[in-house]
Amino acid sequence: MSKLILLAIILLLSSGCATVKYNGGDIKRTKIDYPEVGAIVTAYVGDNLVAKGTIYESNVLVVHKLIDGILYDIPPKKYHQLGYDLIS
Repeated sequence: MSKLILLAIILLLSSGCATVKYNGGDIKRTKIDYPEVGAIVTAYVGDNLVAKGTIYESNVLVVHKLIDGILYDIPPKKYHQLGYDLIS
């Protein structure tokens, strides 16, 4: 019986869990300022006349269909990247 318990403890300790580094995803920031001050531009019907602000882009994982697992289910939606780990 003690050998079985010892084997169970060894298996639990040797099967490590993967952890995520919560250091944020790779976020790209782009400033938009159109048209420039003093510039003369031509716009047509349906065109944007002005655009000003900041665009933030990040990596996402899109799950289109339900992933049915044995112990858990992953519902379909967009999952933002929480972090990353560089493999050296």
